[in-house]
Amino acid sequence: MERAAEPADVLTSAVRWRDAKLHPMNRPWVRWNRRPAFALAAGAGLVPIRAATFVSTLVHRDAVARHGLPLAHYFLWLDDIEYTGRLLRESAGYLVPESVAIHCTDRPYDTVSDTRDRFYFKVRNQLWLLRGSSFVGLERITYATTLVRAIAIYLKDRRPRSRAFLVVAKGLKDGLGREPHG
Repeated sequence: MERAAEPADVLTSAVRWRDAKLHPMNRPWVRWNRRPAFALAAGAGLVPIRAATFVSTLVHRDAVARHGLPLAHYFLWLDDIEYTGRLLRESAGYLVPESVAIHCTDRPYDTVSDTRDRFYFKVRNQLWLLRGSSFVGLERITYATTLVRAIAIYLKDRRPRSRAFLVVAKGLKDGLGREPHG
């Protein structure tokens, strides 16, 4: 008898830009490290995920009852990654490739290529994520590496560079400071 994929706490669509390519802002974190579960999900036409953005994502009400709502102090960026990462620490979530959403931004950007001053939130919130409980072990190391890479790209591409350094410095200061609760 063939087994089905685990029941899901989170389902997300393949989010594309107007050109039909995956939108870089909304690529979910694929869960590669659980091979048997990956094989079962793939057999059901699903891709196991570790975290996802809120664009075209469903969260099971039982998961909300167990984990509460997203943390308001993370809003503007990475509130969705913190929340779905927390929900999917031990439970299953899937990308449903047959479900497609179009994210019609002015251009296909992500938190690195969108180099406005709101990059501050990327730095601050990613540091909070690294200090929090949503991700552990190798996930944290991978996430820390992506932050270092993002800061390097931001500082290289942003003009005036003095302003970019101030944005990053404030994000580092606030991200390493006390994280608000509630």
